[in-house]
Amino acid sequence: MSAFNDAWGRSSADLVTACRMAGVRDERLLALVARVLRAAFVPGELADEAYLDRPVMITHCQTTSQPSLIALMVEALALEGGEKVLEVGTGSGYQRSEEHTSELQSLRQLVC
Repeated sequence: MSAFNDAWGRSSADLVTACRMAGVRDERLLALVARVLRAAFVPGELADEAYLDRPVMITHCQTTSQPSLIALMVEALALEGGEKVLEVGTGSGYQRSEEHTSELQSLRQLVC
C-alpha cells in the first residue's frame, strides 16, 4: 500500500489524485473516475475503503481492482470514442459502471 492510501481515500477526487500519481494523463478518463461512486460497488460495511487506491474485497470470491491500475489499462487502449470493447471478468462491475451488470452478477454466483 502506498503512503497516499494512509492519508487519503475519502472521495472520488482522491482516486483521481491517485490515478494522476500513477501516471494517468487522459482527462476524459480522470473525469470518469471522478464521476463514478466506487462505494456503490463494494459491500456497505466496506464503504470506508472504497476510495482507497487498492483492491477491496467483495462477495463471491472476488475483489475490486485497484482504481489506478484500471485507469492505466483503459488509458493504454487509447480509445477515441467509437470503439466497442468486450471486457471479460468485470468482477464488481466498477470498471463497466455505466452498463447493466445483473446478468454477470447472477452468473458469478453460479461459478464461485
